[in-house]
Amino acid sequence: MQRLQRAGFPVRVPPNPLRGLAGDAATIAGFLSTVDGPVILVGHSYGGAVITNAANGNINVNALVYVDAFAPDTGESVFPLSGADSALAVDPATVFDFVPYPERRPATSTSI
Repeated sequence: MQRLQRAGFPVRVPPNPLRGLAGDAATIAGFLSTVDGPVILVGHSYGGAVITNAANGNINVNALVYVDAFAPDTGESVFPLSGADSALAVDPATVFDFVPYPERRPATSTSI
């Protein structure tokens, strides 16, 4: 990160709330809507699935970089990619301690 910054590239690291692929991707996509200019997204592990979905439709995203990460198609879950014998093939609630995300804005809905 520091090498990129020294070379003059702005580096942003938005938080991933880890609440599920659709919501996590929406959080990152919302962050991306605040960034002007070209974007390169980098994801590690599960973050690969998040950046794949967050980038969908954003014309400023020029590249996706996967660092030891899942590289699914848009909308594809990581669980089918992990296989039945993978540690990821379990209910996430049995592995993670889900806690509130303190800065998360409440979801809004609109009707047509």
